[in-house]
Amino acid sequence: MAKLTNKMNQSISDYQAALKLADAGAQYNPGPWIVAKDVSRIIFDAWSQRVPAVWKIAYEEGPGTVLLYGDPLPPHSRTAGRFSQILGPEIERILGSTAIEQLEFSSEETFHIPGWGEKTPDFSIVSRERRGSSLACFILEVGYHHEQSLDVITDEVRLWQRYGSPVIIGIKITDNTVAAHAYDPRIEVLVKLKAKPDVIFHLGQGALIPCTGLNTHVIEIPTTLLLSRSSRSMSSPSNLAPLRIDLFPLQTKIRQWVLDRHLNT
Repeated sequence: MAKLTNKMNQSISDYQAALKLADAGAQYNPGPWIVAKDVSRIIFDAWSQRVPAVWKIAYEEGPGTVLLYGDPLPPHSRTAGRFSQILGPEIERILGSTAIEQLEFSSEETFHIPGWGEKTPDFSIVSRERRGSSLACFILEVGYHHEQSLDVITDEVRLWQRYGSPVIIGIKITDNTVAAHAYDPRIEVLVKLKAKPDVIFHLGQGALIPCTGLNTHVIEIPTTLLLSRSSRSMSSPSNLAPLRIDLFPLQTKIRQWVLDRHLNT
């Protein structure tokens, strides 16, 4: 156990050093990082409870590999946290307060992905069945500093498809390479809804269709998708209005968080 903890601490130290190098333009060291291999499930379960929430870890069952994800920088954590503020009022508006009571918002819930292992998303909405098992009806992954491209986020979205969540969103934030335009990062939003084709929204730097106001770039989520894996006692009429996530306010917030980070470093 102590050996595994030491490896984890070293991985965190290496990650923090890599971020400093990236800020200085020296290199870019993407995650996830391998913390240890040939780790038994029993050891992983016991040790993973000690990991700070900001560091997301995953466990790949086949090789027994522990992987380190994580990004303590504000643009990452605040983007993930923003979704609870967006979706909470939307769900209550459409489904009422009773539905909110049957759903839990979490940034620390770990889920089992069949044929792969254990992973903790940046944000999830969980429906609690009477039998007590956790079923995520919404998964969010955010990439900022250590995921180099949208492809990395896409791989994470595909991994969550194995789990079976009906709503999966991946967001990749990329700093503007022009220092004077730090306020305008590139923001890519991948939306995967059950039984529907993928949709990618391009915001900020380089967007062919700029997001310049409300109602121009909107994610619409069929409300029934949040109910499809929940208790059968929850009604799910097909005529419910969709949940709407207007990306313009989110873009504004992300721009400010990225700019603040650059001004404070």
